[in-house]
Amino acid sequence: MTANGTSSSTGTFTATPGPTDTLGLYPNPLQGSGNPTLQIYFSQPHDYVSVKVFTTAFRKVYDDRVDYVPAGTFTYSIASARFKGGESIANGLYYVLVTTPSDRWLKKLLILR
Repeated sequence: MTANGTSSSTGTFTATPGPTDTLGLYPNPLQGSGNPTLQIYFSQPHDYVSVKVFTTAFRKVYDDRVDYVPAGTFTYSIASARFKGGESIANGLYYVLVTTPSDRWLKKLLILR
């Protein structure tokens, strides 16, 4: 502090991209027919990638796992026909949870049909 009580130091904040910056979910919002698609860049291979979709009431409506994913870009289509009960995905807001042995991402997905 200076003699008059004001601070003389300045700080600079630099945002560092976190794991959530590497996950893409498109189209979002999903309008009309089609399936939402995940795209993730992995710098190293993973033993598995787990994809789960939950309603806002935390009811699991989709659960899938892909064993061994190599390094590089991983693209995954969330097939509407594979939702619990054999129903296609309904209008609304959903949470998409993607996990690997070392990472975890959570994204919101809006469906407008």
